[in-house]
Amino acid sequence: MSYLGAAESVVQGRGLRIPNSGWSDPDSTSELKLFPPGYSLALSIPIRLGIAPYTAGRIVQAGAAFVTVTLTSALALELAGTWAAVMLTAILCLTPALIEDHLSILSEPLYLAMLSVFLSVVVRRPDRPLWHGLAAAAANGVRYIGGSLVAAGTLLALARPGTWRQRITRAAQAALPALLLGALWVGLVRGKPGQPPTTALVADFHLGDALADFRDALQLWLGPSPEDAKWALPLALVVTVLLVGVLLRGFRKLFSEAKPAPAVVRLWAAIGAITLGHFGVLLFSRIFVGHEIPFDSRLMSPLILVFEVLLIVLLLLDHELLKLPRGAGIALVAVLWVMGAGGWFRELWQDVHVDGSDYNDREWRQSPTLDWIRSDSGRARVLFSNHPVPIWFHTGRPSRDLPETSEPDSLAAFARVLDQQHGAVVFFSDTTWDPDVMIDSLAIGVPLRLVAQFSDGRVYVRP
Repeated sequence: MSYLGAAESVVQGRGLRIPNSGWSDPDSTSELKLFPPGYSLALSIPIRLGIAPYTAGRIVQAGAAFVTVTLTSALALELAGTWAAVMLTAILCLTPALIEDHLSILSEPLYLAMLSVFLSVVVRRPDRPLWHGLAAAAANGVRYIGGSLVAAGTLLALARPGTWRQRITRAAQAALPALLLGALWVGLVRGKPGQPPTTALVADFHLGDALADFRDALQLWLGPSPEDAKWALPLALVVTVLLVGVLLRGFRKLFSEAKPAPAVVRLWAAIGAITLGHFGVLLFSRIFVGHEIPFDSRLMSPLILVFEVLLIVLLLLDHELLKLPRGAGIALVAVLWVMGAGGWFRELWQDVHVDGSDYNDREWRQSPTLDWIRSDSGRARVLFSNHPVPIWFHTGRPSRDLPETSEPDSLAAFARVLDQQHGAVVFFSDTTWDPDVMIDSLAIGVPLRLVAQFSDGRVYVRP
């Protein structure tokens, strides 16, 4: 909603605005603040050309996928030959985390494309720290996790040989584009007098759920399989042993007499820096900013992408591993992985084409609560809701949030807004958006009158 809504708003000349706002705001739209602007700006290009918004989203996702696969496969081709490029292309197109990233109109695919640009430039042109910085800044303008690439580029610039003055100069060039872009974003979009764009940092070091998500993401990557398959965990363990072995052999060669080519060394360095930066940004965000941030496949997909590049390059360069009988064993494991990923993809394909995906699934398409919003009664009301996303996706209408406190003064003010706006409170029962004030308490405190009740939601108005 935020990405597409802001893109349409840009095309309409209203700036980066999303179709949702606070209940006390005079407008049903608000400035895009929660996400960086890069993806919305990318979506606005095909929309401005007259392409329908959802089709524009598909075009951007497909274009991003093309860039990601092309650049990483070309890098593998350059470092390890034709078969490395062929194998990497096949694996990328079957990796569950990467496939899931491209299912919805979200910023992950464009970020992966920017990550591929960064990796290619760092490996091919190590003497261009400003280029590294520009690629990292572009990625950071798409997703906040792109700060990891800014950190990676700065680390790589500092690590390259030279005097400390040269190192610091290179590091400044790598960091400067992102700093300038960040300052522009805060100043022009997020900065408001009396309303700082940041919130107080509160530490929460409970990472149990995040580590469980991380474990599940690794298992899905290393042992993809249909949902009811019994061999997902054994396959994941076998693949883990294989991949650890390949990584260790490749790492030892870095310090042996027969060192790998300089470009392969740079690939190792780049992926090491990206990994450190990624986990650094992710841990900081989880501990101090968003305590519910999951370490799931979506957030692990950038690391999955770069490690697949590294593993395929190392494997195809290690001719001893490809000889019999070890080569036959590796080929068998690869076939099992491809079969498992293919079975997983087949189930996903069936689910998407039968039930739909995300907010386009059958339950949302057949929602009686959304039908009420489309009716004459719904069209006559300004909407306030605990879940604005399906409202906008399926009716094209903006909505405002519900109060975040049950204080009497707040509820009295909310009642006045409802009366002035001729508003209706649309409450969805099946949503991951937990309200700050439960609907029953809100209905009593305001008060509200129930006018419609459905299997998936309720509608209230003022008495």
